[in-house]
Amino acid sequence: MHRAASTIRAWRKSQTPPLSAKDFAEMIGISATLAYRIESGSRPLGDVMARIVKLGACEAEDWFAEDDGREGRAA
Repeated sequence: MHRAASTIRAWRKSQTPPLSAKDFAEMIGISATLAYRIESGSRPLGDVMARIVKLGACEAEDWFAEDDGREGRAA
């Protein structure tokens, strides 16, 4: 699984109040199903990746790095 999955999840949960996957999906203009798939390890199309990076939920390199098992770097 790519590191972006856990980083996005950690970022989402760190928001005040924490965002649900559905709220996150609406924020970036995708379906809740796609948000779930992304957090489960699927890579979206490049424009969706770019929107998530621009939002600050992960770094561009996170999409291509292996997850080390720790829950994200978001603060």
